[in-house]
Amino acid sequence: MGNFSLIDHTVLIFIDEFSANYARNGGRCSQVGHALEKFSDHNLAARLMTADDRKS
Repeated sequence: MGNFSLIDHTVLIFIDEFSANYARNGGRCSQVGHALEKFSDHNLAARLMTADDRKS
């Protein structure tokens, strides 16, 4: 096993709500990096990332 980060659905729900509110007030958010594994096809499904995935 390597150095992994699990991003659970509650974090993704928070980010989704934050970015929607931020955009309504003139801000802009963008996704950086990609998940090594997504646990379902749902947009807010938990994800597994490595340190290298977070840099791309």
